Amino acid sequence: IDRIGGTIQVDSSPKIGTTISIKIPLTFAIIDGMKVRVGKSIFFIPMTSIKGYFKVQKSAVIRGGTGNSEMIMFRGNCYPVLRLHEFFKVQPDAINIDQGIIIAVENESGVMCLFADELLGGQQVVVKAIPRYIKNTRGISGCTVMGDGKVSLVIDIAGLFNNS
Repeated sequence: IDRIGGTIQVDSSPKIGTTISIKIPLTFAIIDGMKVRVGKSIFFIPMTSIKGYFKVQKSAVIRGGTGNSEMIMFRGNCYPVLRLHEFFKVQPDAINIDQGIIIAVENESGVMCLFADELLGGQQVVVKAIPRYIKNTRGISGCTVMGDGKVSLVIDIAGLFNNS
């Protein structure tokens, strides 16, 4: 209980009884997010991190550097491409860069271009924090329950920069 930020309180009185209270936090936030699809998975990207989105031709991709990394020109500058299906280990529908969509995101570390299958549109979502006891959540800042009852993950842009 302590690891997820909750508390346990025990009140006991002789010959009256004992009351045990367990409080579990109900913390959440509401954000404007852009819903993107990667294979059968839906992710949300905070709108505050998005610089733009666009389709790109194969010829616009620059390959090189260590690991044959991909770069794309965006607004006169060259930025790295992070394929969300590779990062999150999800089976995509779009493998070729010209079949999907590029979402340019930024934070204090710089700008990066994310590659997804499809852009599904903007939406306000209620974000629940992922409990600290869940391990290996790199690149994810929280989750949300969509209208159809399915859980979707909210992408942590800073986490992508730190782990790419």
